[in-house]
Amino acid sequence: MKLGKKVDVIRKGLGVFVTGIIGAAPGGVDNTTGLDKTLSGARSLYTQENGIWSDIVNTKTTKPNVYQGYRVFVRGDRNINLYQVPQATIMNRAVTLRASWQNYYRLCYLHN
Repeated sequence: MKLGKKVDVIRKGLGVFVTGIIGAAPGGVDNTTGLDKTLSGARSLYTQENGIWSDIVNTKTTKPNVYQGYRVFVRGDRNINLYQVPQATIMNRAVTLRASWQNYYRLCYLHN
C-alpha cells in the first residue's frame, strides 16, 4: 500500500487533500508526486521519526510505516475547491481515511 489516493468517484466524507505542490486553478492531482495542487503549494502531510517532522513530498512512492507518527492538516473532505475562499460549513466535515479495504482512523475535529 502507498500513501497515494485513488479517487474515481469523490464521495462525501471520504478522504482528504494531501497538498504540497504549486498549481494554477482548477488544481487537481500532480501525476508525478500524487500531491494535490494549490496556489501556495503548502504541504499538508508530515511524518515523524526520532522527534523530527518531515514533509512527505510524494504520495505515490512513500509507503506508510506503522512505527512512525504522521500529521495531516484536514481541510474537510475532497468535495471542496481549494481555490475558493474557505467556508466553515464545508471545512468542518468529518472525514474517513481508509487503507485499502479497511477503515483505520476516524478523524474528529474540535472547534470553539
